[in-house]
Amino acid sequence: MDVLLNPDKFFMEKKEIGFKIPIAIVLVSAMTSAILAYFVTQSILESIQIEQGGLNLLPILSALAGVSAILVTFLTWLILTAILYFLSAIFKGKGDFSTLMKFSAFGFIPPTVLSPVNLYLSLELLKSPILENLYAALIFSAVVAIWQYLYFVFAVKNARGLSIKNSAIVCAIPIVIWFAYSIHSLQSQLEVLQMLKNLKS
Repeated sequence: MDVLLNPDKFFMEKKEIGFKIPIAIVLVSAMTSAILAYFVTQSILESIQIEQGGLNLLPILSALAGVSAILVTFLTWLILTAILYFLSAIFKGKGDFSTLMKFSAFGFIPPTVLSPVNLYLSLELLKSPILENLYAALIFSAVVAIWQYLYFVFAVKNARGLSIKNSAIVCAIPIVIWFAYSIHSLQSQLEVLQMLKNLKS
């Protein structure tokens, strides 16, 4: 249970962990992201009839969104690790890139564990884009970001040999960017939904 309740202790004791578990974590996260992307895309596209030559494109586009989500998750893992690695180098971090990459994978646990809530809030917001649903989605995104932030702080601390203070500074930058992207993505979904509704009318 240390991986959930005491990640600092977990990382200290798992310096020699292989890639099997980290890849499994990111893969599960990618699959949950794919499911979310599939249903969100389907919900958006169901608001209008999308056909081409008599072919219903809704399941095709929804599936493509799911596949893209899987690729984006693994790409995010790599890019995030690179950002944390180079930022921690400013504070003279000395650990290996591979160790940091293994540890940063555990930061994908929060969105995976909370994916059912994310799916529910996303669909509710798309069905009824009112302020209450928007605030709920934003608060949820903030909770996920904070939980991920804690994982990344202890990942950088143990993988790169930094103090907790310097690790917190290093991780603050990408997590703020990540949260801002989540808000932007949420706004984009609402804009697309409104555009499609306008086209339908």
